[in-house]
Amino acid sequence: MRKKDRLQREWELYKSLRGRDLKIFSVSTKIPPKLNELRELCTIPPIYFAIAEELPFDQVKLYKALVLTEEIGLGWLNPETPIIKLSHLKTLLVALPFWVYLDENFLLNHTNKLGVLNEDDIHRLEGYAERVQIPQDIRGKYIRFLMELLAPYNTRSILTYLEKLEEYQFVPSVFTISDDLKNYYENSHFAYAKAASSKNVHKGKNFFAIVEKIPEGSKLTLYLPQDYLGQKITIKVENKVIFEGPLETIKLEFTNLPELPDYTFWLEAIDVEVSV
Repeated sequence: MRKKDRLQREWELYKSLRGRDLKIFSVSTKIPPKLNELRELCTIPPIYFAIAEELPFDQVKLYKALVLTEEIGLGWLNPETPIIKLSHLKTLLVALPFWVYLDENFLLNHTNKLGVLNEDDIHRLEGYAERVQIPQDIRGKYIRFLMELLAPYNTRSILTYLEKLEEYQFVPSVFTISDDLKNYYENSHFAYAKAASSKNVHKGKNFFAIVEKIPEGSKLTLYLPQDYLGQKITIKVENKVIFEGPLETIKLEFTNLPELPDYTFWLEAIDVEVSV
């Protein structure tokens, strides 16, 4: 059987087992998540997470979870694809080129701890996820399918984290995006881009972002790290500067946003730089 036909059969079998929705179950033994752990999501077929980063704030913790799978044929992209061998379970896992953010309660209630990975494995998995492009073939369909299934839990976890930040009632710095920039974005590729899974919440490398509807249109809120306070920062969207100056509060609000059908790619184009 040709490889393409074999992958197509694997893909059809996976879809029939998975169904259109992600049905998750509660665990019987709850173990709080920790960095570098390998955890199994209680669903059929299972999905696996390697915990690569912890973002604590008061009593709320958010975790960066790198995604792995048992579906070797559908998940293995090239010779650099990391493989994790679970000898005690007689299972091989392959890394997928994406990650999600999940809160502590989700991981506590719906995942089982399988073990602890070493730092080298975590760096290898993280580098792969950040570097590798998702292919435009059956394997890409499988990976994007998983991304769509996990997207609601990613968004919900980030919103929970942001709601905790809101409880502290940080006074925001408010800015208005210029009409010239607004018009630029409204007439750029962002005006036509539509993501497979639309979102209005995004976790960037060093910020959280959320777009909300207000009576005047839409508003962008950014949360930046506390250790950036007092430092000069530059915020760009696709290399266009929307703010530059010293950071006076960790919460920034921007109004006069471009009117876009989908803010997913616009949010992903945000870049926050700190002057050294």
